[in-house]
Amino acid sequence: MVGARGGPALWCAIVAVLCTIAPLPLAAQARIDGEIETLNTLAWNGAKDELGLLGYGRGELDLRSERDRNVQARLTLDAVLGETTGSNTGDTEQAATVTVPRASIRFRFPLTEDYTVRVTSGRDRVSWGMGRLFNAADVIFGADGTGAADFFEISDDLRNETTWLSAVYVPLGSFSYFEPIILPDLPTEGSPSTGSGDEPSELSSSRAGGRLSFELGNFTLEPAYLYDGTSGRHETVLTVVGLIGVDVYGAGRLSIDGDIGGDADGDAVDERATFSLGAYNRFTLGREVDLDARLEALIRPGGAWEDKNDPQGEYGLTLYPELVLSPGRTVSVVLRSIVSPIDLSAYMSTGVSWNVFGGFELVAFAGVQSGDNTNVFAWERSGAATLSTGFTYSF
Repeated sequence: MVGARGGPALWCAIVAVLCTIAPLPLAAQARIDGEIETLNTLAWNGAKDELGLLGYGRGELDLRSERDRNVQARLTLDAVLGETTGSNTGDTEQAATVTVPRASIRFRFPLTEDYTVRVTSGRDRVSWGMGRLFNAADVIFGADGTGAADFFEISDDLRNETTWLSAVYVPLGSFSYFEPIILPDLPTEGSPSTGSGDEPSELSSSRAGGRLSFELGNFTLEPAYLYDGTSGRHETVLTVVGLIGVDVYGAGRLSIDGDIGGDADGDAVDERATFSLGAYNRFTLGREVDLDARLEALIRPGGAWEDKNDPQGEYGLTLYPELVLSPGRTVSVVLRSIVSPIDLSAYMSTGVSWNVFGGFELVAFAGVQSGDNTNVFAWERSGAATLSTGFTYSF
């Protein structure tokens, strides 16, 4: 993500900009949403046998256009509060890490009176395949989402990674479409239009591909391909989604490093396979009482292999069970875990969210690891057990 650091001056600048644009007619043509989250966390460091306390504060502003129904522009600013040590004084100073997770334009472009394509350009999210945490078809952000997942989420997506992209949604019928996509690099500084920015990367170093989605009986099939020019990797995936009493979904992914035909010496290329499986169902237990149950698995056959997007890639099987109980309209309770059956280690967490009134929620989450230092999860590590309580307010 694009980030910047700053102290009170940064916050003053943001507030000044918002105060400036709010009275303008433009504000009436845009929807402005915000969220503030405050947490205090007790964390047990199993390696040092120490208990620590940490505060966490985050603010988000989300601006969406409402000027034209054919165009949707979105800008999201996310700020996480923190402290830093001054380079000159050595004193502790307030700081904020500001990111721009979304800055995109989506629009519908009519080619004929009856045929319209949809275009997305900018920093946004595109999710290939299906999976709340594990998704072998997600060749853009990685099959294993444990590194990016927000386990404090209950009703929203656990994974919300974004990147700079340009994609075109091309309808092929009532229930099918084709979506080509290109994911170029962003400049580190300056502007290429004025010649002050970085030199553009070679076209062959970009990522590009596409996916095709169509229905076959009661199932939706989605074959896709992505080429990563930086690593020379070819990613081919197939997703299957259907309903057989419960929602089921699965994906297979074949990663091929180097030229598909082999290298210059005729050596075989490096091929790696990944599979994910999932099932989901909602049970109605009573009036306004629901239980959402989900189970996902990430499978890597053939033993160990290393992947920068899959930090636990040396283990062949990982499970993700999740239960979300909603005993009413205002309370949700979640129980989830990441389990490594091969070494019998796990991370287990539970949380509760109570919407007291009008977007104001009380939240509490607890998590614990089990296992030893040779396992994926271990009690003898930092953050072996945590307890977080706090509040969120959406406006």
